[in-house]
Amino acid sequence: MRAAFGLALASALLVSAPSPGAQDAKLRHFETLYAHKVDELEKAQARQRAADIAYQKMRHRRNERGATKAAIVAERQAAAVELEEAEKALADFEKQSWLDGVPPGWFRERPAPRMDAPPASP
Repeated sequence: MRAAFGLALASALLVSAPSPGAQDAKLRHFETLYAHKVDELEKAQARQRAADIAYQKMRHRRNERGATKAAIVAERQAAAVELEEAEKALADFEKQSWLDGVPPGWFRERPAPRMDAPPASP
């Protein structure tokens, strides 16, 4: 009985185990997607910094009024929301990729490649 169960388990693991080449391609795909998520996060951080600087300048000068002041405040709020969404998207992506078989901490162990093109589908 034990031997039969062991053989069934071993054969199931062998059948479901992906080939090393397929696993490497999957990891490269996730690495590319991760690079795009990191780029989105960096852009959101830059937008947030620019909005904060504009807000600080506005408060220092104290001469912006009406629509100009409202636009600066609205941009700062929109940048904060975008940054929060980018951080959440990156965290969700890391969690989902871990569930899809990427080893935990794999992304943080390697530098994210810089990508200018949109991610390719696997």
